[in-house]
Amino acid sequence: MMHILHYERNIIDTAPNKKEMQDFFDKHDATRMLLSVLSDPKNTFIDEDLLFEYLEFGISLLDGGNTNVQKAMYNYCVVHPNTEAMFAKFHQIIYEQIEYLQKKREKSDALKNIEYEQFHQSRSIIVEKLLRLLQLFTEGHYLELQNYLRHQTYSRNRYNLVEAVTELLKTYFQDLVLANYENIVKCLDTLNEFVQGPCSENQVALIDGKFFEVVLGLLTKEKTGPKTKQTPRLSKANNMFKRANTNYVLSYSASSIDNPALLNKPLEPWMRERLRYKVLILVNSLLERSPSAVIKRIMRALPVDILKKNITRVYKRYKQMYGNKYSMDCFKHVTWEVMSDSNL
Repeated sequence: MMHILHYERNIIDTAPNKKEMQDFFDKHDATRMLLSVLSDPKNTFIDEDLLFEYLEFGISLLDGGNTNVQKAMYNYCVVHPNTEAMFAKFHQIIYEQIEYLQKKREKSDALKNIEYEQFHQSRSIIVEKLLRLLQLFTEGHYLELQNYLRHQTYSRNRYNLVEAVTELLKTYFQDLVLANYENIVKCLDTLNEFVQGPCSENQVALIDGKFFEVVLGLLTKEKTGPKTKQTPRLSKANNMFKRANTNYVLSYSASSIDNPALLNKPLEPWMRERLRYKVLILVNSLLERSPSAVIKRIMRALPVDILKKNITRVYKRYKQMYGNKYSMDCFKHVTWEVMSDSNL
């Protein structure tokens, strides 16, 4: 089954017209098959490698925010109450990761069990793929799934995945180290899709989850480390950022294999800057068409002077790197993926 899923995923990902191929698979019940397997109570314990392939297949089906696949998923969920098992599984994966991170921070004796440690190290990759899948569930402001991920209306038991991802982010932020970097980015991207549009209920849920208390430290702490002289020349600026990304990929890959302890190193300054950027985007999404009462709550949690300071930092860095020339090239910095699947 793993080979079939991998083969079908490759067909979708390499198709000249990806959306047409996604629609073709959806028309031939690929979406129903995926949800049926993930919702089957008999599949409570799916092999990790097989679960990875199912999540990857779902990502391929949804990549780009295919509204036809999103609609098919929503319709399946509201018609089939057994999808409760799928949401329960997603919820369990996230909270097991939270528990593991807490034990790791507390240096629990459980971590002395090699099998337990290896399981959760591999589970971190599953969490990353799950976050990407949940992000694609709602990409393009698909309001029905945005709300359904928070409150499964037609299920007996409900699993608030907006709250779960927020709690996961809070746990990651307690330990800003290299090993957690990719999943912190994924958490922020996923929460951003949950609230954009806007989805007012998810905006409130995220604020109630004390999101600002979590990120305030990142937004208030100044960057540390050696200062580097910047240049307004675009090629120099772009090369500098690319080198940082490349060095991270090489360091991450090598340390994963040769020295896992290196993954406990603190984030480098440029990584913290990237997280600040992601946080500011999410703040913007929370402010989007929010009623005055919600905006007041945001301002109480995130003082205006801190928001101003961070926006000013972005502007000054732009001026430092690009001078008075306005160029679309500056936005390439946030489109480059620091780490792709090929680097895992």
